[in-house]
Amino acid sequence: MAELQLEASDALGRSRLVFRRLLPVAAHSSDGDHWLNVNEVLHLKVREPLSLGLKLTLPETIADGGQPWEIEWLRLVLEDGVLSPRPVAVLTLEP
Repeated sequence: MAELQLEASDALGRSRLVFRRLLPVAAHSSDGDHWLNVNEVLHLKVREPLSLGLKLTLPETIADGGQPWEIEWLRLVLEDGVLSPRPVAVLTLEP
């Protein structure tokens, strides 16, 4: 398990959201190469247009029962105006 932390702040630096979740870590291998993967999709609803600063934190290393694995890369995709065809859990900002 790896702890993900997402923090959102407004243009004045005020904290609008602090979100933490433990995520499962999946092990993969192919052609002698081994890696760990963590995937998570978060939906954030913003009621009015505003500028946000986002900070995403994961642990620097993830232990799989043996030696710790270092994070080599992180992909963060931000999309605006996405509508989901089914109900999803939504994070809301503090006023």
